[in-house]
Amino acid sequence: MNMEEASGDVVTEKKLPSTPCFPFYNAGNFCKCIAWFIIFLSATFHFYRLFKNDYSGHKCPLLFESGYWIGQQWQPEGCIMHRYSISEIKVCLQNQKVAFIGDSRIRSVYYELVDSIAETVSAGKLHENLRYEDKATNTSIEFYWYPELTDTMEQLLLEWIKSRGKKPDVIIMGVATWTIKKNLPFLSVDYQEKLNSLSGIIKLVGQNLSQSKAEKYDHLSSRFHHERQVIWIQQDPVVEKKLSDSRKTITNKEIDIYNYAAQKILQKTGYVRILKSTALMASGMPEETTDGLHYSKFILKYKVDAILNSFCNNYIYPDDASCCKDLERITKLQFNAFSVLGTCVLLWILMVFTRKIRQINIKGLTAEEVKGYDSFSTAPWLYSEKMYIVIKNMAKLSGIMLYIFLADSSFLYDKSHKQYSPTAFFVVLAVLFVAGVAFRRKANTSLVLNDDQIGEFKGWLILVIILYNYTDVQKILPVFVNVRLAFSFLLFLFGFSHYKYFWYSNSFHLYKVCKILAHMNIFCVVVCLIMGHTYQYYLLLPMLSLWFIVIYFFMVSFPRTTHNIVVNQPISNNWMIAKFSLMFALVFVVWGNETVCDWLFNLFPFRELFVGSDGTIEQWKYSSSLHRYSVLFGMLTAYIYVTLKRYHLLDEEEKWLFSNYKLSIGFLIGSICAFLGYQIQAFNCHTKEFCDHTHSLASFIPVISFVVMRNISARFRSQYSLLFAWIGDMALELFVVHHHIWLANDSFGVHVLIPDYVTVNALVTSFTFICVAHEVKEIRKILADALIIKDVMVMLRRLILFLFMLVIVWWHKIHDVKPTRYKPH
Repeated sequence: MNMEEASGDVVTEKKLPSTPCFPFYNAGNFCKCIAWFIIFLSATFHFYRLFKNDYSGHKCPLLFESGYWIGQQWQPEGCIMHRYSISEIKVCLQNQKVAFIGDSRIRSVYYELVDSIAETVSAGKLHENLRYEDKATNTSIEFYWYPELTDTMEQLLLEWIKSRGKKPDVIIMGVATWTIKKNLPFLSVDYQEKLNSLSGIIKLVGQNLSQSKAEKYDHLSSRFHHERQVIWIQQDPVVEKKLSDSRKTITNKEIDIYNYAAQKILQKTGYVRILKSTALMASGMPEETTDGLHYSKFILKYKVDAILNSFCNNYIYPDDASCCKDLERITKLQFNAFSVLGTCVLLWILMVFTRKIRQINIKGLTAEEVKGYDSFSTAPWLYSEKMYIVIKNMAKLSGIMLYIFLADSSFLYDKSHKQYSPTAFFVVLAVLFVAGVAFRRKANTSLVLNDDQIGEFKGWLILVIILYNYTDVQKILPVFVNVRLAFSFLLFLFGFSHYKYFWYSNSFHLYKVCKILAHMNIFCVVVCLIMGHTYQYYLLLPMLSLWFIVIYFFMVSFPRTTHNIVVNQPISNNWMIAKFSLMFALVFVVWGNETVCDWLFNLFPFRELFVGSDGTIEQWKYSSSLHRYSVLFGMLTAYIYVTLKRYHLLDEEEKWLFSNYKLSIGFLIGSICAFLGYQIQAFNCHTKEFCDHTHSLASFIPVISFVVMRNISARFRSQYSLLFAWIGDMALELFVVHHHIWLANDSFGVHVLIPDYVTVNALVTSFTFICVAHEVKEIRKILADALIIKDVMVMLRRLILFLFMLVIVWWHKIHDVKPTRYKPH
């Protein structure tokens, strides 16, 4: 954010042509109208699709019925499937009984699940029942060898119905291949008859499991529970050319007949979930079988994960899952925040009607008569232009927040896994770079790191960061190192620009400080209230806010040193060196000593600004420690810059930055070498931990090197990219919004407006995302300017109201706690 943005005193709204959405009125408004039309159309489509199959608004059936491969990642239709770790499986299966019933294919799934949690597993004999038991966690996993539908299977199920203690919590079944293998006439008819007679008993088992779940969990205040159920796994297709001679009778045509029969019969019970997606997994990876019948551990692991997502997601409640997981409960604070925004919409509608009526009534009246008409109004604020602008923009913000909430925290829109795509990351960056160069313009000044250039840097850096999150290229360590460097670069620019502003303006009024903080945080605070996230979730905002306050007190504290003071008293410049030394020492002590760091950031009430979703400040400590010197380096660079200017050692109007041509070339070559040296180190960095160890100090080298390369020549310095500067102007909005309507599911997935078309969806969501971010930027400016004004008495009243609201938020946080996960004893 430019300092000039926060200097306005009056709430103003840009005078744009009226509301019609035609391109010849305003290109920006036209694009936003298209974006809102796309959002409305897609919401209508997703609403219809969500309820047409009687899913009752739940995405779990999609995990069971559909999906496709994206590379080596299985993507259920419309939701995100969690990959279960060993520790999570152990926690989920505590005090649980799992039963597998079937042939060798089901047995392989049994072995895969047991292998996940057991240190050693005996192979056991073929064609017999198997059992794994862990007494420490009271976990029981059993396999019953029933390759065909028999009376003994029926007896087993009846026994479970009668005996409550022996009944499993989840039952996984699936048989057919042995019957197909016999290749006898009318066996498929016999299979259907037996399954028909068995379906009634299976229904009773399912009813029993459902009732047991209700009895066990309904009395608990926690909503975390296992999804007890009966799962029927459809038969995987075979690779017929790989089958042995004894299995040649098992054809995919026969498998389809048996699968159809099982689905038709068992669906009627209403208590059996038919897992069809595992067959789709196998059909998409025919190379994952050696004998044509049994599939590899790669496929089996996904089968187990599909079962665990269905059984465990509402108990483990993994962050990166949206399949088979209930929505987060809306807290009272979120409900109240929505109520306030909804009230603003109603007020805006009321103001529109009353203003229309007023225009009709005052038509033809003189100015004096208009004053008289207004004096009889019982609610004159309804006609206030300033109030109308604020309420109108609050209403706009309400619509945006509703879209953000529906996109990220509801079942309305689909969510898909991030696609690990280094190619997309680098190709898109290359295209953006070319576009940025094509839209270059002459800067307003040729100063080093002028406002146009800083805006360009911010735009490029924020694009790198959000594209990195979208394409999920964290696995490439050099990319990870450079994206982290981009974060440091943003903080460096923040320190440089704000130090330079305070240095030259000598303006330290609290009014301006409050306005800048309001501009940075007003939208983020609203999103936190609506989405139920902590402030720390949007890491960049708390980091910038904290460092802005640090910069302010650094510059305003005694002995105050600014440009005007140094001109009159040159000796006072030495105090700045002492202040920098003290600041670096303080940062070293705070982040270098864990005890001091814990004490400082755990102080009440400041702790609430730094605590993460896990209730600790660990994420803040880690991230802030990585970038603890970045802002200080930016401030120090600004100090060196203004000092060099004061002694006329820089020639910013000439061809080269330094009057000595050889010195300029030397700086250029040195900067190139330093930057390349850092990149070599990034490519030789084998672990994130090793890179973390040096980042806080080493990041300054490539940042200052790039700044020198960009500014050493007047030709480069006097031009900037208009495209990147435009993006940089809404960098904070892009950073906050991309968590919810470009990404989704708390940034673990991707927001889907157009299903099944990955590239088209990426383009459309990118378009709507940028339009929304730009609109938020305009709203943020108006609301922040309206909130912070120069009237001291008004600001005191608003401060009291603000403190009262903080008390309300704190009260909600204490008394409206989300249910904690139920952990078995």
